[in-house]
Amino acid sequence: MKIRCIYNVGKYIPKDFFVQYNWNEEMKFIELTIGKEYIVYAIFILFNHPCYLICDDFYDGVSYQHPMFYPASLFEIIDNTPSRYWINKKINFENKYNMNDVGFLDIINDEYFYGGVVEGYQDEVSTFQKWKFLIDNEFDNLLQKVPTIGL
Repeated sequence: MKIRCIYNVGKYIPKDFFVQYNWNEEMKFIELTIGKEYIVYAIFILFNHPCYLICDDFYDGVSYQHPMFYPASLFEIIDNTPSRYWINKKINFENKYNMNDVGFLDIINDEYFYGGVVEGYQDEVSTFQKWKFLIDNEFDNLLQKVPTIGL
């Protein structure tokens, strides 16, 4: 799945994120470039809103080596083809309705995986880079020029 950034300021995100992340309407997501395309590695429902896991402009795979979740409202979908590596996990939201988180195996099945990537744990970072390589290659016209650990 590919998306394009159409907004990078707080006034375009759901207000639910303001309290949770100390965000506000005036803030700017400097790590997102309007008009730039990004590959989506997972979609999670956070605070009742879909969020995309992407490698933003700060991601370099070396010193800044983790992807980030951003509210879907900052993007438009330009290719809604799901990755063949995605699986989904149904979640029950407030016993009212079911929603799906989707993504690669490790991020869906291991609730601590993303935290390990953010903390820089080598096993998780290496595993993410392997998934990133596979998913990027599905969209080879948008490959991130970032070093990856071999498969």
